[in-house]
Parts: sequence; structure tokens; C-alpha cells
Amino acid sequence: MSGRNSGLRLPAVLLFQAIFLLLASAACARLTTPEGWSAVAVAADVQYRGVTYAEVAYVGSREGRILALDGSSGDTLWAFELRGEESRRAVYGTPAVHEGALYVGGYDGVLYVLTMDGRDLDELEVGDGDPIVGSPVVAGNIVLVGSSDGNLYAYDIVRTGSDVTLREKWIAPTGGKVWSTPAVADGIAYFGSLDRKLYAVNLSDGAPAWPEPFAARGAIVAKPVVDGGLVYVGAVDGVFYAVDAATGVEAARFVGANGWFWAGALMSGGLVFAPSLDGNLYALDADGLSPAWSDPLRTGGPIVGSPAIVGDRITAPSLDNKVATVHSVRASDGGASERCSFGGRNSTQIKASLTSHEGYVYVVATDRSVRKLELDARGDLHEDWVRFTDQDLPASADSGRAREC
Repeated sequence: MSGRNSGLRLPAVLLFQAIFLLLASAACARLTTPEGWSAVAVAADVQYRGVTYAEVAYVGSREGRILALDGSSGDTLWAFELRGEESRRAVYGTPAVHEGALYVGGYDGVLYVLTMDGRDLDELEVGDGDPIVGSPVVAGNIVLVGSSDGNLYAYDIVRTGSDVTLREKWIAPTGGKVWSTPAVADGIAYFGSLDRKLYAVNLSDGAPAWPEPFAARGAIVAKPVVDGGLVYVGAVDGVFYAVDAATGVEAARFVGANGWFWAGALMSGGLVFAPSLDGNLYALDADGLSPAWSDPLRTGGPIVGSPAIVGDRITAPSLDNKVATVHSVRASDGGASERCSFGGRNSTQIKASLTSHEGYVYVVATDRSVRKLELDARGDLHEDWVRFTDQDLPASADSGRAREC
């Protein structure tokens, strides 16, 4: 287990404070216009206006819309306007695709259910309409979503023919805002809260599954990962934890990071990949959380979004010297490092998580772009197309311009 360095890089501190204050002030006072950094959800073989699209990318835009993009070309198929207060129309989480329906949590406090072709099936105000920051998760016939009111909500999915409606099932309270996306395994939902605790509740009724929540020393914003009877999650105390999934007792911890953990980790091949605001992606052995690589992937700036696995490589977003960059390394040993950088407009950053699909990586950046990158056999990243979401609709991807990587 690595020794702890309590120092935190200044850029990471400033970035976290900016993120935290932006969301917290808007959640409490509802005055700040939210930015939103939705990641992409991908669905295959989608029917739209009599045409079958092999791949469709769904994403929330900074203009307060949900967009469906043709995965092959980047062209916009349809756009759905969020219905809440105009100053609160944004999406921070990733849409959830399940059995022909799209579930989206809005910062306007509304949970939307759409068909894959953009028809509004149902929408309901979650709790008292406090902002939703995490992603909705569908488990069986239940959709889960956290709220800034401090609760995790569960709704039964009621299907009547091709229509879908939601019916409240249970509420699990915490002592702080729930920005964490829940993870579900073996009938248990695991999620964090800004009250510095990790919760486990039964999916059937929302009752606590542990005698007490697991207490960290900092807020838990990241989505947990559940594997092999353990729950893995990082906190803003700079510690990455492994917790027994059945009891809530700590099993191991990694204290070698110099920054806080904001984004959710990934697991592959017995390794846990934990991104940190110190700019490093740590590869840890699932058993004991000792470093698995000789060195972490060192990027040039904070890692806010979750990485993505593409074949035998892992890709991670970062802000390298004020340039948005996606890194690619071998997942087994962190070797053969490659990168793709793009400048774009207005000091472009990548805060959204990456999404992988069929050898490609979807990237959403703060310059209002959605980019599809191809990962070749060598691990190099090549831009396939880019779509700027503030273009007037209908719009095509900007495929004629010079590629940036």
C-alpha cells in the first residue's frame, strides 16, 4: 500500500472548488445557471422515421436539450427541450437506455422518460424538484435516481403497451445531497452522499442493507463499482476505499493520491482504474488496492470524468496545460501511451465521462462539442466526427474541417 502524500495540487483544488461551488450554490439558491456535462449513452439498431440506425448517441447539451445523434455521421436526428425552469435546464448525468426507453435526470429536478425516437412518455418532478446531478440507473423494473434533497428515489416502471409511466416505490434518505450515481448488484443499491457516507439499501424496499453506512472522511460523489463481494469508491478526502459489500466494513484503502476522487472508477482484468483530480489515473489490484503499474498514467491536469475501456486499452480525459486531451494506454501495464488533444473554443475542457462503443470513444467537451474518436490497433486516437450542439437544428456534423487529432 502506497504511503500518503497529503499535498494537493493547486489546479485540482481550484477545479474542485469551482465544480462544488457551482453545483452547491445552484442546488441551494437556484440562482446559478448550470453548465451541465452529460456523457453519451449509445444504443444500437434504433428505428427513426422508418430508418434503422446502426448506432445512435444520446446526450444532454449545454443548451438544455437532449439530442439524438447518428453514430455513423454525427448528424442530429432529433432534439428534446427540457421542460423545467429555463435557468435550470441542464444534464450532468448520463442518460440510461433500457428496453426501448431513455431515462434522463435533469438539473431542473425532473426525471424524463422518452422513446428512442424522442417522444415524451413520462416526466415527473423528483421530490420537491431539487437538482439531479448523478445519472439515473435502471435495474430490472426499477429506475433509481439521486436528488440534491438528500434522498435516493426508486420508481417502478409501469408499461402499458408501448407507453411507460413511473410510480414511486420508495425513498432512501441520507444526511447530504446525493450526487452519486448508484450501482446495483445482487439486489442491493450502493451510493454515496455529500454527508461523507456510502450507503447500501435493498432494491426491493429501500431498507438499509448494512447496520450502519460506511463513513469516509470526505464527500462521496463518485459512482461505486461492485465486484467480487467488494464495493470500490473514492472520496474527496483523497482516499480510495474497498468496502465489504455484505457488511459495510472497510476491506482496504489506497492513500497514494495527491488529490480528491470525483469520477467513478472502472474495473477490468482484476484491476481497478481510479481517476483523481491530481491528474493521475491509478491502476490498483482489486485485492488489497496496491498499485498494479510501476507508475500511474500521469496527465497534465485534473481528471473529472470517468475513463473508458476500449479493447485492451483504457482511455482517460484530462485538461493538459489548458488543452482538452484524451489519453490512451495499455490497461495491463500502463504502457504505449498515446493522446489526442483539441483546443476548440473558449479554453476547452473535458468534464464529462468517456463512453466506449465498438472500438470508438465518445467525448463531450465544454466547447459544446460531441466528438467520436476511433482507437486504432496501435492505440492512436483519430477524430471520426465532431458535432457542436449550439448549431441551429437540423444540423450535420462538422466533417469537412481539418481533424484535430
